[in-house]
Amino acid sequence: MPLTEALWRLAQPGDIVVDGGANIGYATSILAARVGPRGKVHSFEPDPRSFGELQRNVTEWEDRGQSGAFILHEEALGARSGTATLQIPASFEWNGGRARIETAAADGEDISELDRGITKLEVKLVTLDEVFSQGEHVSVVKLDVEGFELDALMGMEQMLRARRIRYVVFEEQRDYPAATHRFLRDVGYSVFGLDHGFFGINCCSGKGPRAEPPNYVATYEAEETMRRLERGLWKSFGPGSYLAH
Repeated sequence: MPLTEALWRLAQPGDIVVDGGANIGYATSILAARVGPRGKVHSFEPDPRSFGELQRNVTEWEDRGQSGAFILHEEALGARSGTATLQIPASFEWNGGRARIETAAADGEDISELDRGITKLEVKLVTLDEVFSQGEHVSVVKLDVEGFELDALMGMEQMLRARRIRYVVFEEQRDYPAATHRFLRDVGYSVFGLDHGFFGINCCSGKGPRAEPPNYVATYEAEETMRRLERGLWKSFGPGSYLAH
């Protein structure tokens, strides 16, 4: 709920936005509906099976003609361009979102009995700095890349330092403050967690959110962003969405 609401409130009609770790296209769909026909959605998904589902879902949106332009990348966002090994667990069929870049499986994480039969694929890596090398500004970057978030952030460092990315909305399973939080603070961004109350989003500073999975927003406009996220009732769904229209 907080992730959906944050994407809807932060993205605006006509924006350029990014979905890193798009899977089959849930966040891509939200962003496309929000930015409208004048906007653009860049979606990155390295796993070929998820990418195929993403393409089919995007085709349905395109047939409606009410969404932003889609630019699909069968690649993972990383710290540098090249290749990496994608691990696809045996449980993929019921949760394709658990595929992950191999280097992100560190930190002593155990592989469950369910995931013993891991398939490995070589996939392409690209940096956001390379994709937007002509000085473009991006409104929202959403990241959910199964532990590879720090690498993805490092690959957009130039854009972050130039303040060409307004908001980064990302999942971080490690305890606050993790390396992702420290990196973003070092490049001049404020970071706060996304929690939810009965009426809408609650932003929490200096600690991780209670909500699962834990999602955060990083921005160089902290006060304005917190007001935008916390003001009013839910807008992406529920009674607030009807009142907003």
